[in-house]
Amino acid sequence: MVGDPISQDETGQDQPRDRGSGLEGPAEVDVWRQKLEELAPPGMAPRGVPQWTGLMRRNEKKLLRVQAFHGVGVPIGSMLSDSVSITLRSPYEELLKKRFLSLGFLAPAPGQNYANFREYIAYFEGKNRAGVAKQLEHKRLVYVLPHSAPGLAQALTALQLSPPIDSGPDETTSGGMPHLVIVMTALPLDD
Repeated sequence: MVGDPISQDETGQDQPRDRGSGLEGPAEVDVWRQKLEELAPPGMAPRGVPQWTGLMRRNEKKLLRVQAFHGVGVPIGSMLSDSVSITLRSPYEELLKKRFLSLGFLAPAPGQNYANFREYIAYFEGKNRAGVAKQLEHKRLVYVLPHSAPGLAQALTALQLSPPIDSGPDETTSGGMPHLVIVMTALPLDD
């Protein structure tokens, strides 16, 4: 079981790592990498065809049409409803405590305004948190987070996972078109 990464202070005592700094230390990369390796062997290339197209909204507003692309694990399209309503935020370390079912990538659907999608990316980067949506009918939690989450980009690169998204008119993020990372986990039994 993977817990929060720790560091030792000058006395040799274990201390929780400071997650608010945004530093991407080896511990974060290792935890992300371990989680992703549990889903698929290194080097498995994601497919480039969208598995799902639907609506993403934050707190019942900020509506945006998006596409989900499979990365590794259980196919994402089979676990998403018609819309993903993000109503909660969670620290990245809470996500890393969960058992991943799949990881994929979200991008704006054709015809969508890239500026609106980039606003989603900036929002999650600014909060230093993942957005969370419950998919009750599938008994899943959906975590939406920026590629810049501590350690994530390095782990994706090390495992040769990248967004299977063709370069679009906006090449300001890794993989060409702006994107978010989506992670699916099982809903806790008490929900």
